[in-house]
Amino acid sequence: MIDNRSINEGIGIPATLHLWGDNSYFQDITIMNKAVYGDTASYSVTGRHVALVEESDNNIYKNVRLLSTQDTYYTRGDRSYWEGGEIHGTTDFDGTYVDTLLTEGEAAQYTIENVLGGWDPQQYTRQVAAPTATQSGTTVTWNAASNARCWVVFRNGVYVDGVTTASYDISSFSAGDTITVRAANEMGGLGAASNTVILQ
Repeated sequence: MIDNRSINEGIGIPATLHLWGDNSYFQDITIMNKAVYGDTASYSVTGRHVALVEESDNNIYKNVRLLSTQDTYYTRGDRSYWEGGEIHGTTDFDGTYVDTLLTEGEAAQYTIENVLGGWDPQQYTRQVAAPTATQSGTTVTWNAASNARCWVVFRNGVYVDGVTTASYDISSFSAGDTITVRAANEMGGLGAASNTVILQ
């Protein structure tokens, strides 16, 4: 989680995260402005407390949550791609008001290719398949997917290490510990966990 608590209100007041650089990638994270979040009595008078401001291009958000009260997300950027995730605002969430209904045919024109002009963010959000892990003596090994940037090892559900080879020395671990492995895609986003290996 990335969070802050803005003291004053306003879009020009420092947001929790302000992006100026292009080509940012975020996955599985929450960005929150805690200003008066949860204080429901003040929601109608609190003003704007921005969680994310963009002044950039080609930003990707996969399974990202934005939380605040009003104007949670404010973009002055060019292109952003959201896959999964949530944007929450208690008054409104994006500083934009739309009163338009599209026909089915009009809506069909809004494809990723048409809207993003040749930029294909989905190539970066594809996840690597979950590896299959096994124990052999003091080593846990797994199948090495060619499209994995690296693998992240978890012991008893807690991060232990990131490695670039498809094996991990477990000689310092205890019998009964559980090991899972997740593969990272090109951007470092973690895919689904492997099967659980219970150490012998």
